[in-house]
Amino acid sequence: MKIGFDSKRAFNNNSGLGNYSRFLIDALSMRLMSSDIVLFTPVVSGLVKKKNFEVVVPHGIWKFLKSFWRSFRIAKLKEFQSLDIYHGLSNELPTGIEKSSVKSVVTIHDLIFKRFPDLYKP
Repeated sequence: MKIGFDSKRAFNNNSGLGNYSRFLIDALSMRLMSSDIVLFTPVVSGLVKKKNFEVVVPHGIWKFLKSFWRSFRIAKLKEFQSLDIYHGLSNELPTGIEKSSVKSVVTIHDLIFKRFPDLYKP
């Protein structure tokens, strides 16, 4: 089974969502071969332990449009299309995932934006 992760937080957050993401990826890597894990991130940092993960980053113009890459481009990538499942680790899935054959899971960390929508931008 090949699993892809939105790993922006795993690579770039020192606490909170970053810790959750790294813990989940590390725990699954103990059960799966590292080559069965694909990490999608707009920026690579040293927070993820060096394992044999496939890491996918934006290229070309997408390096300058990182948020758009995560939201609108990932589901169109060949690396994405080879996945069995994609896990959105921080409250979102890429646009277009519903048109692919890739199954998906999303982790919602809190719903406070539902209770206080006036405090959040669209």
